Amino acid sequence: MPFKKEIIFLLLVILLLSNTSFAQRTNPFLSITGTRGYPAIQQAVPYEKARTYFDYIDSSNVTIYKVEEQNTFSLYFFIENPLQELGLRFISPLPESFSPNKGDQVTYSFENADEPKVKGFNASIALNRIEINNTDTNFIQLIDETPLKFKERNNQTFRITDKNFKPGWYQLQIISKEKEFPFGYFALQIGSIPVIKFPELFKSLSDVK
Repeated sequence: MPFKKEIIFLLLVILLLSNTSFAQRTNPFLSITGTRGYPAIQQAVPYEKARTYFDYIDSSNVTIYKVEEQNTFSLYFFIENPLQELGLRFISPLPESFSPNKGDQVTYSFENADEPKVKGFNASIALNRIEINNTDTNFIQLIDETPLKFKERNNQTFRITDKNFKPGWYQLQIISKEKEFPFGYFALQIGSIPVIKFPELFKSLSDVK
């Protein structure tokens, strides 16, 4: 009988961890600031007009490089105006109930890949600001904008709160936690204060220049 109790306890733990992981991927995308300019509102609230980018990667449509021996690829985007807060959330594998909504960006690869939509990979994210040399556009400098408290946690989500968050080009690094080549479906959510139009995402640095 004690043996049966141990099995039941183990199954409950597995179910709890599974539900927790699923909830983290499907919870509303909340801001840290959360006040929308109203100091009386203390709790965090969902980003207004947050959008999601859905994509699929394999060896044919993305460039893989190494960051501390981990397979990594990049997405590049441009921020036009200063922000009070920028939130980024990477989701993969995709939960079965998680699908594009009206207004989301969906790539051709996502819609036409043959793999089941639950195929994905575990990864963390890091953010760099790109400074391009005015006299030599072949020279760029990457300035790490990843919040310090998230650098050692391998997070899929972080938020940057800085009233002087600079406009310009940014590199989002998606760093695989797996040994093999990362491939499969993923989603990227971007929220901001103030609200901005969802930026166009590029997979190649040559598109930035």
